[in-house]
Amino acid sequence: MGNIVDKFVGFFSAEAALHREINRASLENLKRSSASMSYDVTGNGRRGFKTNGDASVKSISSNNLVVARKNMRELYRNNSIIKSAVDAKSYHTVGDGIRPSIRSDAKSKAKQNKVKQVQRLVSLWAGSIKADVYGMHNLFGQQFIGFKTMCSAGGVLIVRQRTLEAKSGLHLQIKMLEGDFLDHLRTVTLENGHEIINGVEVDRDEQVVAYWLFDRHPGDVGFFSRKKNISRRHPAENVIHMFDCERPGQLLGMPKGLASAIKAKNLEEFQDARLEQQKIAACFVGTVSTTQGIGNTGPAGDPLPERAAPGQILRLGNNQTMDFNTPPTVSGQHDFITEELHQIASDWGITYQALVGDLTQVNFTSGRMGWLDMHRKINGDRNRIIIPLLLERIWAWLQEALELHGLSARDLDCDWIPPRREMFDPTKEIGPLIKAIRAGLKPMQRALLEQGDNPDVIMDQYKEWNEQADARNLIFDTDPRRVSGAGNANPIPDDDEEEKEDEKNKAA
Repeated sequence: MGNIVDKFVGFFSAEAALHREINRASLENLKRSSASMSYDVTGNGRRGFKTNGDASVKSISSNNLVVARKNMRELYRNNSIIKSAVDAKSYHTVGDGIRPSIRSDAKSKAKQNKVKQVQRLVSLWAGSIKADVYGMHNLFGQQFIGFKTMCSAGGVLIVRQRTLEAKSGLHLQIKMLEGDFLDHLRTVTLENGHEIINGVEVDRDEQVVAYWLFDRHPGDVGFFSRKKNISRRHPAENVIHMFDCERPGQLLGMPKGLASAIKAKNLEEFQDARLEQQKIAACFVGTVSTTQGIGNTGPAGDPLPERAAPGQILRLGNNQTMDFNTPPTVSGQHDFITEELHQIASDWGITYQALVGDLTQVNFTSGRMGWLDMHRKINGDRNRIIIPLLLERIWAWLQEALELHGLSARDLDCDWIPPRREMFDPTKEIGPLIKAIRAGLKPMQRALLEQGDNPDVIMDQYKEWNEQADARNLIFDTDPRRVSGAGNANPIPDDDEEEKEDEKNKAA
């Protein structure tokens, strides 16, 4: 019957017949996917192992991505544990943004002036919401939204759009798309030897050369929509596909936390069930029993009320007794839930305290040890995913935009500074940091970078501040040139001695 219908539809509209065939292929792919699930979160049960062979990473991600992405988004919307995990992971990894720092190894004055000019333009562009096609986020907000989307949906797409008008100071805007825009059902071999795998076009060496993206979000296009959704080819030089590559050859990313998704779902259902149990038990205050027998006569008691109220005194008849209901206890529940939450937090690469905000059992030592372990993981995500896959590509786009602006930046480098790390106890951390710097174990530049500061900017600010203080003959206790660490005034060198010392240094 289906073939007859297809022929009938195709006789009147070839386009409609084509879309019927595409939708049928999508349905068959989903049916095959449901029979070869590789994640608990995409399956129908969890008793025993249900492995169906060891498939390639391309096959596993292709068969499981749609269901895993749908279920993880549902959990993020309605499961407080998963929502807290995604938010904590994003806030600790990205925070208020990873900021660009332009530098050059050349020390000439002209080169350094060029560095400052490029730094100013890049900073203005990065801090402007006009760099976003939607006008909602600056570069740092897009980092946060992009990483958050990657955690909950597996991947995110960033498309470059060149503009005729420099709305944000440069002829560049970026457009962030959800991974649904990638036509993952398009898998075909082209005549030129290229192969399209799940919407990603690769050449003979399996290097990505293009992405096939839908014009509209698939969730906005219904079956009976007059505007059909068509995927089009976008060169790879204009698209950034950010996802966590966990196996060689992987082209599609999977959401994070899949190993503990079922655990989080069952745990919240367990808590809801216990809460409902307590609510139901609280509805039954007690029972009234009437004893039957000879001689049970006497004045009748008060009419039995339908509900009990606080402070209520009830007089029963001489042949009635009241038995109060005992609600079930919740002993042992806290330890069980805490252990489950520890495992979920470990799967997400964050601490239990970051997941639930419980700091009752934390001291300085345990808090710092937990933070160091989490910091290694989030720092790995920065240096393995965000900086190389997203920010380095955006810097290449910025270099092209700067050339259109009349300023070449091909000979400059860009360092990406992570957000500031808040100290647990400054009185215990600043002292050892100063000792490490004075002993030569850590340079000042690295210490400033760890605090989320740009060393060049800090030095310029110090120079400007000292010049203003000297011009006004002001001496502050924080100026090591004038006051020692013990609070004693340092001798001011004579100008003649300074000139002699300068001439001596020049001669040497």
